[in-house]
Amino acid sequence: MNYFKTSLFILFSIVLFTSCREKEEDEGKLPGIAFKTGGDYISQNVSLSPGDTAHFGVNCYKTEDKDYLTRFDVSLSKDKEPFSSVFNKVLSGSEQSNYSFDSYLKMDTVAGLRQYRFTVTNRDGLINQLQVIVELK
Repeated sequence: MNYFKTSLFILFSIVLFTSCREKEEDEGKLPGIAFKTGGDYISQNVSLSPGDTAHFGVNCYKTEDKDYLTRFDVSLSKDKEPFSSVFNKVLSGSEQSNYSFDSYLKMDTVAGLRQYRFTVTNRDGLINQLQVIVELK
């Protein structure tokens, strides 16, 4: 009888550990992010003239049913200086499942490199990023 209880306990422990393990493997996925393409959207490195206007579009989406998006940020680095945020949004409501960013940004009038970084963060604090370099010449 004691052998039966021990075996049953071990079997129960294995089933419990396996089911918890599978659940953990489904968690922790990065949020999704993709450039909008077509038309006049900039979705890859490009050269523009100083003072031009650039059209950026980004789609963000959750990748897990129980997860949600919490924040979206656009940061800029001028001529390889550190990045600084130029647009930051706390996401709420339906934006927490899917968020769409669309903006026309006027470029500086001074030649040089401009790196734009688009970042989405989910509930777990995981981030996913896209980056594009605009060379002004």
